[in-house]
Amino acid sequence: MIHVVLGPPCAGKSTYIREHSKSGDVLVDYDVIAQALGEKEKHGATGAIKEAAYKSRNAAINYLLENDAEGWIIHSSPSEWQMKRYEEAGADIIRLDVDEDTCVERAEADGRPAEEVERIHEWFKEHEKSAGRKTMAIKRKIVEVKAAENGSITGYASTWTREPDSYGDVVAKGAFAECIEKIKEEGRVLPLLYDHQEYDLNSFLGKAYDFKEDDHGLLFSADFDDTKEGQRARELAKDGRLCKFSFAYEVLDEGEVELEDGRKANELRKLNIFEVSLVFYPANDDTSVVEVKSGRRNSAADEETLRQIIALAQGLLGELDDNDEQDDEAKSKEPDPANDEERKRQLLKEAETLLKKE
Repeated sequence: MIHVVLGPPCAGKSTYIREHSKSGDVLVDYDVIAQALGEKEKHGATGAIKEAAYKSRNAAINYLLENDAEGWIIHSSPSEWQMKRYEEAGADIIRLDVDEDTCVERAEADGRPAEEVERIHEWFKEHEKSAGRKTMAIKRKIVEVKAAENGSITGYASTWTREPDSYGDVVAKGAFAECIEKIKEEGRVLPLLYDHQEYDLNSFLGKAYDFKEDDHGLLFSADFDDTKEGQRARELAKDGRLCKFSFAYEVLDEGEVELEDGRKANELRKLNIFEVSLVFYPANDDTSVVEVKSGRRNSAADEETLRQIIALAQGLLGELDDNDEQDDEAKSKEPDPANDEERKRQLLKEAETLLKKE
């Protein structure tokens, strides 16, 4: 059986597992995995070790769920879909009910970094909000997009511009930090939709991932699905006909702020993203296409082939246009079809190959 131990940081989850597990059980503990991958500190892995530990942890969880193995999983804040997976697998859910002050005392006594104490406060704060939250405030924003030729898109799902959007909002840098960490921790991707139509499966165009904040905004990538809808959307994004992004999110923290020019705006300080959409009509007139990439070519060789293809096409069109006006002498100077047929076939074949690269 799979046992999932829930609770805030420093609730005693690792101790509980040590006391109740038996030899041969698989133990999935993020901190232990991070140390096995080279982390010197007991808590608070960073950089490549942190990323590798998350991926290893997710792989171990998937193994347990898919193979009905005997094991224990430490999970402080599983999402709804993760809890659903645990429940569907018949997992034994164990919740450690420890108060906030006790967790803080344990963290300080154990010499854990200040970030751990902050995580404890955030855990209780978030669970308080979740308990009292009845509806989600979903809002949409339009952002810039660039499409690549390999079936993927890279763009900014939000930017740090201090110009209020059509909702009167500005986004604070760092607003997505916790959301990004949670997405990585859970090892999931977000849906790439068409126009927020989550109720229509045909509007699911691909998956969005690799979210990161930089100096400009929230950067992410998305891969298109190998479906009729996904590939059609890729074509439309590539040639600029479907060239805007919008995203839906939940507001977790916001407040009024005064801008440099004295205007008031609503500052979004903590957000949780649910999906990213390709849209046609923008809500923000300031958005624009950053870049649309075409298929790469083999420079000189391909350019020469294209030049010859164009010349061939122009010649064929000229033959059609002038056919009725050519006299016998002009016609006698036309190339012998038998001698030119093989070259035409080769050029058409190369043209087809080049077009497939687009």
